Amino acid sequence: MVNLENKEELLKAASRLAELGTRIIVEKFVSIYRHILDRNGVNPNSPVREGNVEERLNLDIRKEFIETVSLYCRKPEILGGGETNKQSFKRFAAEGLGIMCRGDGAASWNKKELAELGFRELSFVLGWAGRLAKTGDKKPKNGTFEHKEGFGDFKGKKTEDVNTKKETLQPANLDDSLAMLAKSINKNRM
Repeated sequence: MVNLENKEELLKAASRLAELGTRIIVEKFVSIYRHILDRNGVNPNSPVREGNVEERLNLDIRKEFIETVSLYCRKPEILGGGETNKQSFKRFAAEGLGIMCRGDGAASWNKKELAELGFRELSFVLGWAGRLAKTGDKKPKNGTFEHKEGFGDFKGKKTEDVNTKKETLQPANLDDSLAMLAKSINKNRM
């Protein structure tokens, strides 16, 4: 549980982080952090453990997190995506989180406000930063997003709306569906 006294400060930190990266980039860090928590059997919503256990767990998780981020910064091809995505990841690690990665694998966390957070608070901050970050999607010139056909799209009949001159997808009628089914069956028999 996140301390309610700190919640406002944590939300401000999350807001500052969200301004430095797109939702895709921030969610990569959220995913890395959640994976580390899962691997260590930690639920950020579980009750606080006794002092020494909680402190040690905070240190272990923090160390593993900066080491993992350092690995991704040194080997960005692991991330996938284009060059822009890789550069954005590195920039967010350095500017947003304050994690400085060196070529020899060493990393340090230079942003004191985040480095001193416990795993519960950091989980809260990263989660909210992911929710608050911009999507990074670009709007088309006409101001609306258009449907693009591709894998997994609805296979209905296309019709044109007379009023707007836009193409929309309509479900195929029963005869068309049966004809397509018969065609696929005949194709598979050959």
